[in-house]
Amino acid sequence: IICADFVASTQMQDIRMELRGKAVVLMGKNTMIRKALEMGHAIHPDAGMDVLRSNIRGNIGFIFATNCQLDDIREILGKHVRDSAAKSGQMA
Repeated sequence: IICADFVASTQMQDIRMELRGKAVVLMGKNTMIRKALEMGHAIHPDAGMDVLRSNIRGNIGFIFATNCQLDDIREILGKHVRDSAAKSGQMA
């Protein structure tokens, strides 16, 4: 699960391009993700999808590793961290 608050669209695009062939980045509407997890929980109650569903708040997404290790994904995400100036209304 990734938090995508204050991530620019070009930054996300760069991450997606670098992860292409290694992992799948899934971003969507929270209500749709919650509904899918609820349906999955009904089918597989022991999979822990209810815990995952309760943690969906804000601008989140999923990265599914297909042809790499999680350490490789962490390294790619770390390369794309950028500093930015605070905007009005943001908490420091």
